[in-house]
Amino acid sequence: MASSSAGPLNIYKNDYEIELQMRQIQQEKGDCLTQGHISILPERVHLDLQQNDFTEMVGIWEQWRLAHRDNFQNKYGHIAWLLYVPVDDQMLRAIVQFWDPSYRCFVFNKVDMTPTIEEYSSLLRIDHMQPDKIYWRAQKTVHRRKLAKLLGMTTVEVDQHLKKKGDTECLPWSFLNGYIKKHMEDEQGLLAFAMAIYGLVVFPKVLGHVEVSVIDFFDQLYLSASCPIRELCESEWPDYKRKEEWVARLRRLMSIEVTWRAPWMPRMQVMYKCGDKSWVPLMGPWGAISYAPIMVRRQFGSEQFVPMTHQLDQLEFTYGEPETLKKIEEIAQDWKKTCRVDQGRVTDEVTTGYHTWHDQRVKNVIHPPKNPSKHPVNPEPQDVLLESELTRKRLEKEMMNMKRRHEDELEEVKKETARKVRVALKEQDEWQSKFEEVSVANSSLLARIQELQSANNALQHEDELSERLINHLKMVRDQYDKVGFSF
Repeated sequence: MASSSAGPLNIYKNDYEIELQMRQIQQEKGDCLTQGHISILPERVHLDLQQNDFTEMVGIWEQWRLAHRDNFQNKYGHIAWLLYVPVDDQMLRAIVQFWDPSYRCFVFNKVDMTPTIEEYSSLLRIDHMQPDKIYWRAQKTVHRRKLAKLLGMTTVEVDQHLKKKGDTECLPWSFLNGYIKKHMEDEQGLLAFAMAIYGLVVFPKVLGHVEVSVIDFFDQLYLSASCPIRELCESEWPDYKRKEEWVARLRRLMSIEVTWRAPWMPRMQVMYKCGDKSWVPLMGPWGAISYAPIMVRRQFGSEQFVPMTHQLDQLEFTYGEPETLKKIEEIAQDWKKTCRVDQGRVTDEVTTGYHTWHDQRVKNVIHPPKNPSKHPVNPEPQDVLLESELTRKRLEKEMMNMKRRHEDELEEVKKETARKVRVALKEQDEWQSKFEEVSVANSSLLARIQELQSANNALQHEDELSERLINHLKMVRDQYDKVGFSF
């Protein structure tokens, strides 16, 4: 195994920036398929649905004390609950026929869906891992030494238990079962049990055995913790249907019938591309493939717009093919620069141009022909029920949209009212300030007027005294004139 010493460069953008970027790339470089290309989905797909017997594993899990189980879940997430998930082989046989390898998604009528890393990590609570840490396979794996280190054994002891199954080297469950029971109360038992789940449940290849590539994968993934998977196991599952019924149902699946965002999904920043790629290159135990979460943004609770799909169908290989090492190195370099998008408001809506793009794309997809069954499916009652259910869901969605619009309008009215109140209060404060200034000026003016009136009264009094004095002097003068005196 090799790893990069340089830390990843994370770039974060918002919905609007991503939509503009994708629109530009899609216009400049085009779609992953040439115009007029016809995608023919396979009529028959080989699907090996043989399952390992989990009875002994369930017995071990239920035998552990609660504290021991909690310790396991804190270390490895809730992967043990996968032992209780029923597998509907008829549904799987139907679904696999709708896989579009060019766009890396399932195409159900007008609906695109694909499993996402974020859904699985949230479901299994494997959310303590480094989000930008990539699993990648070295040219030469040293699984013997890794296995010896994980289990606390020597490589000689490991060699005694490894078995050859065709071209595949495996570790038998019988050995792991005994090892786990021997270490029931210690950390080694927890580790071996987790490795068994990854080898027998998540990545089964040989019945009753854990393939060595899975051990290499587990070594890199090692250590990761409501319980969504438990709630899923205990929830009501769909009624059993034959493959033909599932195919007929999926052929007419409508967008409004889909609960897009899983209830256990938290709000998060979603990686949508790496390096210069328009998508995310992923590597697993046996090969690599391109992955485009941007195709199914509604599964994250975000608005779906036309994705960029340039060269999306170019990456898919198994280890051992020519130039494998070169491709692995390129993927490792791409993962040094990851791009994430901040989710906007929770919605399952699409942009104006999305339906046009999707309808044009689906028009060139040929689904496998209907397979006449010995037990013919009677579509009439189902169609009536479906139409009734669609009508109900359509009305519910219209009501939700009306409610959302009403809430948005009400919020806008509240914002506008608050703005007007703020403006009015500001104007009131300004007028109050001006009034106080005028009041102060008026008080000063009144005081000045009173001072002037007092001065005027004093002057008037002095004038009266002067006039009286003059009159008195005139009178004295007149009297003196009468007696013959003069001044």
